[in-house]
Amino acid sequence: MPEGFDDELTEEQLDELEALGAAEDAERILGAGAGGKDA
Repeated sequence: MPEGFDDELTEEQLDELEALGAAEDAERILGAGAGGKDA
């Protein structure tokens, strides 16, 4: 990995990475909640 790699990420890319992480968390939460409600 080149030096200053983090500096090369744009704010848009960082936002996208954060969104992906949040989406994964939401899927786990909603998946567990939906499973309980459907049962």
